[in-house]
Amino acid sequence: MKRVLVIGSSGLLGSHLVKALEGKAEVVEASRSNAPLKVDISDAASLRRLFEQVGPVDAIATTANAAVEGFVRAAAVEIGSRVRVNVVSPGWITETLLAMGMDPTPGLPAAEAAEYFVRQMERGPAGGVLAAAKRG
Repeated sequence: MKRVLVIGSSGLLGSHLVKALEGKAEVVEASRSNAPLKVDISDAASLRRLFEQVGPVDAIATTANAAVEGFVRAAAVEIGSRVRVNVVSPGWITETLLAMGMDPTPGLPAAEAAEYFVRQMERGPAGGVLAAAKRG
């Protein structure tokens, strides 16, 4: 069974990803708050402590922005085949649009976005970036 580190596991999308991975992987949860492992992704020392504490993993699924996408592409080259490093770049999430008082129509439900993460982990190319958005 794969061992997956979910950074941001207590957030909206991360919590759905943890549920989507049930029975498919051993999930290691990390977040700034409300998770077994604490991490501040803006602090290099915090990230270093997290990876020292977690040990070997098969995949890391986290939400993306341009900096994370660049990291993933570079890390995949550096790490090689030892760990699959890829990312999902979600568009608008339905629940976020609702929370902001906006029209949820263009959004993708968080549970569906989590399935994109699982698909990318299971079949995505190392260093790949998958855009997750509502179809149709």
